[in-house]
Amino acid sequence: MLEFTPTQGRYLSYIHAYTSGFGLPPAESEIAKPGKERRALSAVQTPDKTV
Repeated sequence: MLEFTPTQGRYLSYIHAYTSGFGLPPAESEIAKPGKERRALSAVQTPDKTV
């Protein structure tokens, strides 16, 4: 099972709740300001591409 940092868990929880309530995921602008948070979110969404 994957383990997330507390911050990643909060983002994932927010996305899940938003999607459950509205039927579609939130826009990136509704999640976080560009910067560190965006990179963390991208790391969760992007599969590892190690060769």
